[in-house]
Amino acid sequence: IFEVGDVVLLNGESDVGAVNRRHLAALYCNANSGFE
Repeated sequence: IFEVGDVVLLNGESDVGAVNRRHLAALYCNANSGFE
């Protein structure tokens, strides 16, 4: 399972007061599960 999403963060140094960041999350499942 994986997900890519945009996250808005407040940033006082930016012209508009916020910046967009793209984050990635992934999950691998098996007989022994874990996060990678």
